[in-house]
Amino acid sequence: MKNSTFYRISLILALVFSVIGAFLKILHLPGGSEVLIVSMAFTLAFIVIGLTDVFRRNIRPVEKLMWLTGFLFVSCITGIVYYFVSKRSIATR
Repeated sequence: MKNSTFYRISLILALVFSVIGAFLKILHLPGGSEVLIVSMAFTLAFIVIGLTDVFRRNIRPVEKLMWLTGFLFVSCITGIVYYFVSKRSIATR
């Protein structure tokens, strides 16, 4: 499989597990912490895949810094935006 497939799968799983884990924690149900740990693992996976893709591309250093900052501080939102931006840039090539 391509990196984009792994990226998309890990992004979706991270979002799903984050919502489920937050729901379990809010309702004080058992297993919430474990689900959030799984969510963090998937989040780390899509951050690593996304950043390797960013640094392999031929883009300006300022844009690389922008994506790096976004992935580190606002990972889920940046992950969704990067997925659609990279998908569009690949389609225009």
